[in-house]
Amino acid sequence: LHLYTIYWSIAQTKAEKPRGNMEEDVQKLKELDEKSAQYQKEGKYLEALTTLEEALILRKNTYGIDSEQVGKTCRQLAELCNLLAMIYLQKENYQMALDLLKKSEILCENYDQGKAITYNNFACYYRRIGKLRTALNYLERALKIENRLPNVDTPADTHLNLCAVLSQLERHDLAMEHAMRAIMLLQEELLNQLLDGGSSEEAKNQEGSGNSGENKDKKTKEDRAAVLAIAYHNMGVELEFLKRYDEALNSYGKAAHFAEKNLGPTHGITENLRNVEDTARNQLHAMHQRAAQRKQKKLKNNAHMAPTMHTLEDMGFKPPTKKARGKKKAKGHQSHREGIERGGTGEGEKYSDMMTPRNETEEDEFDGNHEDHKELKKEIEEGA
Repeated sequence: LHLYTIYWSIAQTKAEKPRGNMEEDVQKLKELDEKSAQYQKEGKYLEALTTLEEALILRKNTYGIDSEQVGKTCRQLAELCNLLAMIYLQKENYQMALDLLKKSEILCENYDQGKAITYNNFACYYRRIGKLRTALNYLERALKIENRLPNVDTPADTHLNLCAVLSQLERHDLAMEHAMRAIMLLQEELLNQLLDGGSSEEAKNQEGSGNSGENKDKKTKEDRAAVLAIAYHNMGVELEFLKRYDEALNSYGKAAHFAEKNLGPTHGITENLRNVEDTARNQLHAMHQRAAQRKQKKLKNNAHMAPTMHTLEDMGFKPPTKKARGKKKAKGHQSHREGIERGGTGEGEKYSDMMTPRNETEEDEFDGNHEDHKELKKEIEEGA
């Protein structure tokens, strides 16, 4: 960061010197552009960035702040800032990553596509430091920008980032929708690349170009194929969270198969996705086995279980008053016993598996030793 500050100071000092003639400025800008391109080829992105910043200030003094030359350099600088920000984020240098993203946001003031990319990377930063709602806010802003643009280079990436953040926020229905949207966009993107392959191949043959263009196209296709495989995987994760296990396993299988077909069986992503599929398959098989064992155990327990006993009060019946208790019980006992003996369809049969025979209880209550019971017993005998 200290080196970056020194370079930026030198760039400002050099570029703000009184402007010479136009030819000298143009020659200086050409040298700076070539120098920056060479730094990028060598992977010296920080040096390339400072060189471009020097060129930006010189272009502003030469052509004016609203010129196309200045706008183009701003876009190049924004791309470098985003690239470096993600490198520093991977290295867990969070402050440097944040500073670069803020610089990119300023440079993209009039460059909506670059602003959407920067907001996506802001979301990656805030997700990494655990601020998920801030990350979601940046992604929603990025998606809003992309929805109004006629052409977006990688529209699926924002949906995949939204899927990841929403999943961590446990909003799995919405996360799955974004995963499905990403899959559709990536399939369309790869199909367009396939359809354009024939015409671009003819153009290369006519121009007699070398292998650099072919290698770049191949790299781009592999990159987008890897993203599609990850999208299938993300959808599987969300389906698993929603307990749609068989569909989740199918999605994991698609991810692994697609990666193997397009990236090769030894590619790191392919191996990772294949491991995920195998683990999920084993877990699902074990889950089905446990469910079958629980079901079998439940059936076995039910077969050996004694009938559950309930009283009439448990089933909502109120006990009779003391005066009418004997008469009602005797009458209810007789009707209930007759219903069971006849094999009828009354209340006795409905609850026969859950009740003990009521006649055993009634004989204990009517023991004939009390005066009230003697009168009730006499009425019952006469009624019989």
